[in-house]
Amino acid sequence: MQKMELNYGKQHVTMDFPQNHKITYLEPPYSGSVIQDIEEKVLNLLEKPDAGKSLSSIIDEKKLETDQPKVAIIVNDLSRSTPVKRMLPPVLKSLHKIGISVEEITIVIATGTHRILTGEEENYLLGKDITEKYKVLSHNCDSDDLVSLGRFSTGNEFFLNRTVFEADIRIAIGEILFHYFAGFAGGRKSLCPGVCGRSTIMNNHKMMTSPLARLGNIAGNPLHQELMESLSVFPLHFVVNAICNYKKEVAYIIGGDPVEAWHKGLDLFRELNTVSIDRQKNVVIASAGGFPKDINLYQAQKAFEMAGQAVADGGTLVIFAECPEIYGNPTFQQWAEEGLDADQVTDKFENGFKLGAHKLYYLARMSKRIDLFLFSGLSREITEGVFCNKPEDWDECLRKLEEKHGKDFDVLVIPQGGIILPEIKK
Repeated sequence: MQKMELNYGKQHVTMDFPQNHKITYLEPPYSGSVIQDIEEKVLNLLEKPDAGKSLSSIIDEKKLETDQPKVAIIVNDLSRSTPVKRMLPPVLKSLHKIGISVEEITIVIATGTHRILTGEEENYLLGKDITEKYKVLSHNCDSDDLVSLGRFSTGNEFFLNRTVFEADIRIAIGEILFHYFAGFAGGRKSLCPGVCGRSTIMNNHKMMTSPLARLGNIAGNPLHQELMESLSVFPLHFVVNAICNYKKEVAYIIGGDPVEAWHKGLDLFRELNTVSIDRQKNVVIASAGGFPKDINLYQAQKAFEMAGQAVADGGTLVIFAECPEIYGNPTFQQWAEEGLDADQVTDKFENGFKLGAHKLYYLARMSKRIDLFLFSGLSREITEGVFCNKPEDWDECLRKLEEKHGKDFDVLVIPQGGIILPEIKK
């Protein structure tokens, strides 16, 4: 027997495979390029960016218009693993060196449609020394003082956070990641959807049903194009984006112009987090990555979407995700418990977009192309409600795989299914 070990919650699970099955593990070649001194790297980028003007020159130009420019620093919330606590201090240090006072700086947490952070969470994200010294604001997408900047070419009205709107200088600290309908996170997403109104975000996200709005793709992606348009309407001045490897170590940091520097960062990110495969496989087994990536179905769905790229039509995807918090989103739960079949879910969603329900939409759409198996702590009823099969144990799963794909099927195993994107060689 061969043994296969995968992360599951805070533990590992081990499965036995007969010798006649060839097991291939899909992991990117590990890069030893890890930034040890993030603070120093950020300080250097502020003066010598990857693209565009230095932060000091941008502020010097602005000082010709006003003696004390107001600065808004937009940072990711806790839904991202961005090392904000290490990237923010050098930005603040540089601003003070240039002559910007504490009173002129506001740190805006880009929550998008996520909830506002508590004081304790702000301390965890930024550090208590910063929250006690600087003005910190969690964006509220439903605030009654949002500013309308008109409409995009799509007709979507652009509502923006007032503090960000009133700032003379706008800096964004974020991270380049895969995004399953914007293509990639980072760059423009700090502005839109990060600090936009709910209707702006909802109307943008409705475009996720486009076949071009998918993981790792920005070419012709209408949702991404609208995000880029937001920068044309109301630009960021400087971005600082982390790029991590699959071990979540910071391998690169890019900085500078929000368009050019971000695009350079995409190439670096792809090198670290995509792996080429010669063709799609009939059987793919993946872990969502363990805790916290499999804390609930809302998070674990990312592994389905990414690992699913490696599965051939009519094939089978097996996911290991504990999901102790079950759904992770009330709208997702509501839709999943309605008992709709896959066609009904896709029709309902495409005729009435609702954020949260998009997770079920993606699972429903995938289940029409391939078979889904989920090993989790969830009941059979909940598992089947999200269009997955629930085997009693590994032996039953293996038996069903052999019944469908033969006794000698090959297996592609993805230990970090929520991070690594398989791409077909061209």
